[in-house]
Order: sequence, then C-alpha cells, then structure tokens
Amino acid sequence: MINLTSFALGGAPPGEVSIGQLLDFLGSAPCLKYVEIESPTPTTDTQDSRLVSLEHLEWMSILGDEPCSLLLDHLLIPAGATLSVSAGSFGYRLEYHIPKSLDNLRNLSDFTNIALDFSGFRPDVQFTGPNGRVTVTCTFPQANPTSSVLECLAHIDTSKTERLEIIRGNPPSRDSSYQTLLHMENLHTLKLSRCQSPHFFTRALHPSISSSAAVVCSKLEDLVLVLRTDKETFNIKDLIRMAAARALMGAKLMTVKIVGGQGEPDPGGVFELGKYVLHVYAPGIGGVGDNSNGSVDGSDGGDDFSDDSDEEGGGDSGEDIYSGGSDEDSIEYPEVLYSE
Repeated sequence: MINLTSFALGGAPPGEVSIGQLLDFLGSAPCLKYVEIESPTPTTDTQDSRLVSLEHLEWMSILGDEPCSLLLDHLLIPAGATLSVSAGSFGYRLEYHIPKSLDNLRNLSDFTNIALDFSGFRPDVQFTGPNGRVTVTCTFPQANPTSSVLECLAHIDTSKTERLEIIRGNPPSRDSSYQTLLHMENLHTLKLSRCQSPHFFTRALHPSISSSAAVVCSKLEDLVLVLRTDKETFNIKDLIRMAAARALMGAKLMTVKIVGGQGEPDPGGVFELGKYVLHVYAPGIGGVGDNSNGSVDGSDGGDDFSDDSDEEGGGDSGEDIYSGGSDEDSIEYPEVLYSE
C-alpha cells in the first residue's frame, strides 16, 4: 500500500469494520491523498491515544450516522486539506462530529470564516481559513436546526472567527444567538442572508443584553442584512438603538448594508442610523443625506464592503442581492424600502 493515493470504502455491513482495522489500513498507506468512507459504522475498540498521520491528504469525506469523532479522534489531518463530514442526523451535537482535540485538525486550526447554510434540506456548517476547510452536513431534513447548531458553536473555540454568514436561518432560541456571538471576539463581518427574525442577532449585539454591559463582538465593523423577499417589511428602530449603544461604548460600526424588502420609505430612519454608523447603504431610498443613491453620512455610494458569496446561484425571481464579481463598481442594487 506504500504507493496508494486514493481509497474509497462503502457498503460495509454495520459492525464488520472496527476503528482499529481502519486505522491499521490508513496507517499502511502513507501517501493517501483522497479518502472516502461512506455509510459503514465502525465498531469501537480500545485505541486509547493512538494517532495516525495522513500527511499527504488533500481531501477526505466521511458519511455515516454515528459520531464521526469516533474515527477523527485518531486521525491527524494536515493543513491545507479539505474535510467533509456528512452526518445522518444532527441528533448528535455538532461537536460529536469533530475530534475532542481540535489540534488533530490542522486544517481547522485558525479558521477565520464560518458559514451556516440552512437554505435546503441539508443544513451545512462550513469552517474555512488559511489552513483548509471543514464542512459538516446533515443528510436528513431537520425541522429547525438553527438553534441547535448555534448552541453547538458556543461550545467550540470561535475566538478567531472574523466572518460569520448565516443563510436562511429559522428564528433561534432566545439566547442562542447571544451565546454564539459572545465568543467571537475577533468578528469583523456579520452577514444575515434571508434569515427569519434577524432582530434576534441585532439585539444580541446591543450592549444592554449583557449583565455587565459588555460589548459583544467589539471588533465588528460590517453588518449586512439581506431580507428574505421583496415583500418583507423591516423595522429599523432596533438597528438604530443597537448602533447608537455600540457607538456610545466605543464600538461603532463602520458599515451597515440592508438589501431587499418593502414598506413605506423611511429616509428619516436611514438618516438617523447614519448618525451612529460611518457608512449606511440602503439602495432605493433617494435624497437621503448628501446623496441620492442610497448612501448616507458622507459616503460616495461605492461598495467598500466586499460580498464574495452568492447563495442559491444568484436566485431566479428578482431577489438577487449583489450582482457582479470581484469588480465592486459593477454591483447593482434592487430597490429597498423601509417601514417602522
């Protein structure tokens, strides 16, 4: 097996393969680059602190119903590798699908971006950073996994996370959004794309929610709210209160961008928000501040917030958020209206 670079295992009857047998095999093939393990649930056996290094691994996929940590606890995944874990159910908490020691996942160490995608029947949690990528996917439909996933994130070291994106999340529990954001000390960008009840997150960013009045995500600079449909109304008052409180505590937001939705135009609300935020982008509301292109508080209307994701391939019903690629000057905005 010394020259083996690719290995796939699937369809093994439950209980036929043990953790020890898998580790023996993987250890005998030091040049493995691509590994796929599908469906077989390995039986547990005593391996104690045994660790097998896959130093040439580039891509690994594990699909199974049991906690994937049973195997990953004994594998050393190198920096630069992509690890995809598809769990049969989120009945097991998220942390059961990653090793007890994150030191084993060299590709997960120092992850800076977290994306939670609840847009389909397969909730997807993705960690990315300079060392690689780890993705955890639920293969069966879940009624409302948003709160459970957020609670799981609260038990993982997310202190180095710089960007968090949540796509089509359902309303979380009362404090799960707060507990998740609380540990993200270096969060610079928060993007909520077509989530139900985004105010759960904006209120969590208000200093008053903490008994000590501490500022959650004190380094947060950019907030993007993509409303679900062109028919959704948006109450801007919570956003103004949060921005004002953060500015008073010395944690002023640099950029707030709101896209989509409908209601009566409220240029006054947008202008009020601009008092506490350096740049406010509310396209579709003309005559606000010094501009007529939806930019307030001295901005020139350019898009200095880089949006590098386009969930659902850009959509097909006129709800597109930002069109254009890396050329920020080519970004087009749909009409945005507000109602209090």
